[in-house]
Amino acid sequence: MATSDPDVNAIREAVEPALAEIVTRGQKSGRKFHRSARRWDRLHYTLGGLAVVLAAISAGTGFASAAGRVPAAVIAAAASAVAALTTFFGSEKRTSTQDIKAAAWFELKDAAEDKLRFKLRDDDWLRVSAESDVLALQRWQARLGRGEIAGGQPRGEGNGPL
Repeated sequence: MATSDPDVNAIREAVEPALAEIVTRGQKSGRKFHRSARRWDRLHYTLGGLAVVLAAISAGTGFASAAGRVPAAVIAAAASAVAALTTFFGSEKRTSTQDIKAAAWFELKDAAEDKLRFKLRDDDWLRVSAESDVLALQRWQARLGRGEIAGGQPRGEGNGPL
């Protein structure tokens, strides 16, 4: 395992902060997208619930008396406007998209954390695969940063799965 080999120690000292940065960025970005998904989810249910309540009030007002037709029509128009806003914002789809982005960032974080916790002590990994694996994680992070979401971990430079 860990030795006093200066070459391996130099590699370890270079790899460790790179992996720690990826873990930190993955955690922060994953949380950010998770919070965003929850906001879109709340907006979806708030607008949908408001549309239902307004429609129910409109129906009740319209059935209560003939004089209530005009207020019922106004309330029905408001209900349809709220329902249209729900569709316009597409909050349900945005919730799903943000959840997918959060999961992708957390997956990157977990992959980097695995290397940081377990592989960093493996001298053979440090000599053979560390550089290509860290570069693959950095490219994955860059793709996520550009908004490119792809499922699963990328492969290293010919070294099999990360």
